[in-house]
Amino acid sequence: MKTRMKILASTVTAQSVIITDLKTKVTTTYPSARRAAIALNASHSTIMNKLKGKNTKLYKDRYLITELNTIKPLKSSFMVKVI
Repeated sequence: MKTRMKILASTVTAQSVIITDLKTKVTTTYPSARRAAIALNASHSTIMNKLKGKNTKLYKDRYLITELNTIKPLKSSFMVKVI
């Protein structure tokens, strides 16, 4: 199962998703929107609409859905080296 998850996460079309349960304070990362949808018993399109910003409400008034790669680059003239 781990190998399958790594392969799925490495595909170009896969978009890693972070689901945060605000009631239990548990954060779970999924390798794709489809996997996140299966875990939440939701449709794939619901997850994608949340990621695209078309629907900004919490899912089921409980879950915060975000992309893994939502780190925005700095708008400055210097470089930051991440180690």
